[in-house]
Amino acid sequence: LKGDRERCLAAGMDDYLSKPIVEEDMLRILNQWAGIGTPGKARSNASPLIEERTSPPVDFTRLDEYRLYQREDAPDIVQSMVAQFLKALHEHLAVLPRALMEHDHNRARAVAHKAKTGCAMVGADRLAQICREIETECGMGSGDPVDLSTRFIRECEIVMSAFEAWRAG
Repeated sequence: LKGDRERCLAAGMDDYLSKPIVEEDMLRILNQWAGIGTPGKARSNASPLIEERTSPPVDFTRLDEYRLYQREDAPDIVQSMVAQFLKALHEHLAVLPRALMEHDHNRARAVAHKAKTGCAMVGADRLAQICREIETECGMGSGDPVDLSTRFIRECEIVMSAFEAWRAG
């Protein structure tokens, strides 16, 4: 419920995780409190206690589904779709982290929503989940902008590298 997080933290809780539990949120919080990936903490150079995800950055089988709509006399629908996605992703990278750092929750939420949709279409499910988290946090006017920006940028780089390898291979 709205305001639960603030009430719990004000009552002395160290952190808050709402139901339904989102695996990525739980893992991020566990790793954060274990001092992993958090600057200045004792275990900041340690390996994560729990891996964030074991799934690949992109589920390329999702792209195969679009091949059913390919016409013989048309340009490759999947290549075109991936090119449009990557162009949009570069645009989101230029806007979303800045909006988060400026606490422009409405703008960040709108960009995250748009990015989430594109990610889901091309099988970039991990990045879609991060965008979903950003959208949710911005909708509540909360969230650590540095953490959200860092996670978004890192996963964007991973997704772009995966698509570059896919295009080359």
